[in-house]
Amino acid sequence: MKRKFIILLSVISITFCSCEKAISLDELLKKNFGFYICEDKTNIALTFLYNIDKNWQTPNTFCYSKILSEEKSSDRFLLTVEYSNKIIRGEKSICFRDWIYPLKCTVILTPKKITKMIEAEKKYKSYDYFVTEEEQSPSTCNALIITDNLRVRSEPNLDASTKIIGKLNKWDDVHLIDCTKEKTKIDNLEYPWYKVQLENGQEGWIFGGFAKIYFFEDDKNDIRRAFEKEGSEYTNQFETPEGFY
Repeated sequence: MKRKFIILLSVISITFCSCEKAISLDELLKKNFGFYICEDKTNIALTFLYNIDKNWQTPNTFCYSKILSEEKSSDRFLLTVEYSNKIIRGEKSICFRDWIYPLKCTVILTPKKITKMIEAEKKYKSYDYFVTEEEQSPSTCNALIITDNLRVRSEPNLDASTKIIGKLNKWDDVHLIDCTKEKTKIDNLEYPWYKVQLENGQEGWIFGGFAKIYFFEDDKNDIRRAFEKEGSEYTNQFETPEGFY
C-alpha cells in the first residue's frame, strides 16, 4: 500500500512539474526564435527570424520571402508565407536576379514547435520546418517582358490549335497569377509557362523564358540593363557568373 502511494505521489509530482513547465503561446512570442523552411527535406528555401521588438525578419539574401498573413489562436500561430529562390544571370558587369516563380504555404507554429526553435537557437543550430509539395501553391507576382511580340496563348503550349489571344512587347509590366509545374524547352531556354492577366481582364499563358519576375525596384533596373541591347534576351540569361549564387 505504501509503495502504491509513493508511485501515485510520483506520478502527481511529474504531472504537476510538466504543467508548471508548459509555457503559453503569448509568453513564447516574447522570446526570439527562428527557423528554415525546407522543401521536401532537400532544399532550404528561406530563413525566418522572429524578434519581439522587430517582429519577423528574413535575413537570407539568397531568396525572397514575405509573410502574407498571420492568424493567432490560444494554441497555435498560423503564417501564410510567400517565397522564391533566385539565380544570378548575365555577365559579371551586368547581372540580374532571375527569380523562380513564387510559392506560398501555411506554417503552423505551436508552443511545442516554438520551444524547440528557441532551444535550437540557444545551441546555435537551425530548426528546419519541412514543407511538402502538396502544401505549396503558386502565389502572384509581377514581371517585365524582355522581348517584342511575345504571344499570349489560351493554353500553355505551342500547339497550332492553341488560340493567340494577345501580344506583349519589351518592357511591358505584367501581373502573373499562375505557373505550370512542368518546364518547356524552347531553343536553349527551359522555363515553365506563366499565366498572365492582361489589362483588358483576359487571362492567357506566356513562355517564362521571356518574362523576368521582380520583387524590388532594383530588380527592374538590373533587368533593363541586362536586356537593353538587341538580342541580349538570347545570350546574357544563360550564364551564371563564377562566384555568384
